[in-house]
Amino acid sequence: MSSKCPACDSSNTKGFQYFSKLPVIFYPVSRPFLGKIAESELILDICLDCNHIYLVSVNKDILVEIYTKYYEFYPYENLESMVHIYRNPFTKVFHIFYNESFRKLLEVGCNSATQMQVFIEYGIECSAINPGGGGNTELVNFIDGFYGENRIFDSFDCIVSRFNLEHIEDINLFFSELKFNLKDEGMVFIQVPNNEFDMKHGILYPFVHEHTHYFSRDSLIKLSKKYGFQVLYISDRSSTSLICVIKKEIEEYDLEKVLSRNNKLMNDLVGVLNSTEGKIVLYGCGMSTSTLLSSKELESDTISRINIVDDNTVVHGRFEPNSKLEIYRFKDLENSKDLTVVLMLNEKYHKKVLDKVLRANCSVLALTSRGVIKIR
Repeated sequence: MSSKCPACDSSNTKGFQYFSKLPVIFYPVSRPFLGKIAESELILDICLDCNHIYLVSVNKDILVEIYTKYYEFYPYENLESMVHIYRNPFTKVFHIFYNESFRKLLEVGCNSATQMQVFIEYGIECSAINPGGGGNTELVNFIDGFYGENRIFDSFDCIVSRFNLEHIEDINLFFSELKFNLKDEGMVFIQVPNNEFDMKHGILYPFVHEHTHYFSRDSLIKLSKKYGFQVLYISDRSSTSLICVIKKEIEEYDLEKVLSRNNKLMNDLVGVLNSTEGKIVLYGCGMSTSTLLSSKELESDTISRINIVDDNTVVHGRFEPNSKLEIYRFKDLENSKDLTVVLMLNEKYHKKVLDKVLRANCSVLALTSRGVIKIR
């Protein structure tokens, strides 16, 4: 039975290719590894509506082995011919779309300031997220983590993903995070291998274990539009790689839809708090906190375990209306045992308080537009 297309959600898919046994890497290895490279099956489906090819199942143990044990043999990172074929076309597109509003940039899956030189030369404040982080440098703020799994509480004018998206198992989570981190007028620059070009020009089977997705021009467009992005540019099918520039569509402001979402968020939060044990700290004494405390679904035992903190010194020592809940400083409660902290602030303030909260020995939740997110 064929699976659902992860790019366009079509069920019009079928089996495409099956390999019963393939080496987990195709790069030449050193002598000590002769005859010791693991092998595994590879099963691919294709979407007949957008030509997206993808792995039916992902062997995470194999991926860990590839990235931790074998990726030292990757021979292309600094190869001069790769610069001409792949780097230069991307640089040209970036130059075309660059504008002076690009103050802050995030690159996903990059561990080298050298590779970000094109952005640094514009004077852009650069960050990059990558498992293991990157080299220590004043030019780039490297973040150790997996994009999508490790939330970044910041917004950017520009987000770049070069030869990274094809490695991502959950591309839907990836695109949700793009919407969260991208400023309303920002742009995303994506570069992936052009599978159609490769198969037509001498690569018989461009399929490897570490590539979960094989994008076509159509699948990249449909995936972008599915998440409310407008495609400003995409290279043609004859290009050696697909370069795509997208930005957020201007959405109509549907207040009833927003209210429905917020009602669900409130119900979800009440359910989470009622099932939480130990002391609860609501970070932020604003309107969301006051509304939450008015909920009839909040159990009396839950209310008895709630404390409120805020960074505004003016409200310290005051009380929530019609309650005995005093407003504290976070440092007054951070050493409490069995502590769960819930960020009730506007999302734009989460980053400012998160470092402080994570230094405490506590569980951390955040109320966001995407739901009640468990941070730790």
